[in-house]
Amino acid sequence: MNKYSFLIILFFPLIVFAQKTKEGNIINWSNDRPLKWADFKGTPDATNKQEAAATCTELIITPDNQSKDSIKYFIYAQAVKNKSWKIKKDESDYILKHEQTHFDIAELFARKLRKELSETAFTTKTLNSQVEKIFRKYYKLLEEEQNKYDKETNHSIIKEKQEEWNKKIAEDLISNESFSNPLVVVNVK
Repeated sequence: MNKYSFLIILFFPLIVFAQKTKEGNIINWSNDRPLKWADFKGTPDATNKQEAAATCTELIITPDNQSKDSIKYFIYAQAVKNKSWKIKKDESDYILKHEQTHFDIAELFARKLRKELSETAFTTKTLNSQVEKIFRKYYKLLEEEQNKYDKETNHSIIKEKQEEWNKKIAEDLISNESFSNPLVVVNVK
């Protein structure tokens, strides 16, 4: 299961769509830093009857530097430790891989967002509204994909589907490797 939240910070005006997390509580997606069971610091949902764990992911976009003809953004897929939870008795490598794939899906959509932003021409007047619109589009697509993933795998219970998703997302990350850098330069006219 995946819990979703997102944060977008832009210039003119400052817009925040999610609560900031405490320093040290977040993990930026990295090929070299997979999730560990120790990252799941949250309290399990008391009404939960099906899931063994849940990974809270966020998409984050923050401006870095602006010149007259471009602006730099950092875009991250993040996991939030204190909002991600597990049921101790259900810890297994298999369940952890299911949760990692949720995190990988978030990174895939961060890459798709980076791609579209880097390939879109913006005007100074409409920059914020255009970036926000594109961000919201990818956030919605991410949420739909996460739900589809859990539905098709029945939260990892259908092993064949789980393997298909693991393979598909790994291949999609590779095919979008050119957008793995969190830094995106957006051209402004």
